Amino acid sequence: MGGSGARFYPDFLNRACRAFGFIRQRAGLYLDLLSLMRDAGLQSMEDDPDRAISFVADKMRLDLSDEDAELVLLAAIRDSVAAVFPLFVDFIHTFATQLR
Repeated sequence: MGGSGARFYPDFLNRACRAFGFIRQRAGLYLDLLSLMRDAGLQSMEDDPDRAISFVADKMRLDLSDEDAELVLLAAIRDSVAAVFPLFVDFIHTFATQLR
């Protein structure tokens, strides 16, 4: 993507925040749909459907205001962009594909 210095990075941040806000506004719908899927046989929900639904709800940060949730999202994006391990994996992948 080019990292935080990329030309379209601010637009990416804006769109990510808008999308997260959209999802949070409709959290009840998404959580209800997940509840309806309890018996669908999904591997990630087989062991403990309530835990899986709670996990999704926790990631939506419904305990926070919209502004605070947006700050949490932006911090997660910044941490992700600054992470070294994905850069290392990308380097190894590029190197390996050039050997072919």
